[in-house]
Amino acid sequence: MKVAYVTSGLTGIGRLVKGISVGNALKRAGIDCEFTILSSSENVRPAELAGITHTFIPAEPLSTFTRENFEKSILFRELAALAPDIILIDLLWFSLQNMASSLPGRKLLLLRQVNPSFFKISIPELSFVLDTQCFDEIIETEPWGFSFSTIKLNPFTIRNQDEVLSRADASERLGLNRGDRNCLICASGKEGEFEEIMRHRPGLENEGYSVFSSNGLLDGIFPAMDYFRAFDLIVGGAGYNFFWENRRLATNAIFIPFRRQFEDQFWRVSNCKRTKSRHNGADELVKILTQ
Repeated sequence: MKVAYVTSGLTGIGRLVKGISVGNALKRAGIDCEFTILSSSENVRPAELAGITHTFIPAEPLSTFTRENFEKSILFRELAALAPDIILIDLLWFSLQNMASSLPGRKLLLLRQVNPSFFKISIPELSFVLDTQCFDEIIETEPWGFSFSTIKLNPFTIRNQDEVLSRADASERLGLNRGDRNCLICASGKEGEFEEIMRHRPGLENEGYSVFSSNGLLDGIFPAMDYFRAFDLIVGGAGYNFFWENRRLATNAIFIPFRRQFEDQFWRVSNCKRTKSRHNGADELVKILTQ
């Protein structure tokens, strides 16, 4: 079985991490398949560390994905050559919608919390409106509630609870004294956000914390979730992966939301900070893929 995961990845590594979560779930289930992430991310370090194939697809203008032009797009040519049995589309409905019927296999659209305006995109002389009939299934990967029918799964996380390092093992690998009050400052979103979060470091040190910092855009620990149990406090952004990984492990975390064009991280913190993710949605997705 061939599975293709299509995402963007122009900023941060979050889109790659979500794809890696699916790849890990396929491995965990013992599924014999070729799993490929296709994205516009030039930071391939996470995929390499996870042992997952990544194909770079340069960002293409919206005009490339019209009914008249999609066959000329790099994305279409790559998918046609790959001939996957399953195509997972992470948010980018507009890039696959018109080409879906010309590609083999099932097409599943993966969605998380987004502004409703995301499903109607207009630029001068060009407009895209979501047609749900172009996709075999639409998967909701975060409690949100859409105006159309979806299959609701738990949030995806890169690790399951029993795969995360113990406090002793994580502390040893990072060279921490597990008897200290250890704090992790971690970010992997847009450039500059790590530095913004690091402004909290002096105050945390004044409170008696020994601070360990990790910038996921550079050479930070990966996956950071592996090391969460080493820390008494974790401080970071409020993006999808970091937020739900912490909720899955019920860590003591401070989330600092940043503004995004379509995603509302402030909403996520306000409405989901007490939500417990009891199961890994990536494992639930694999069951759907193998039905």
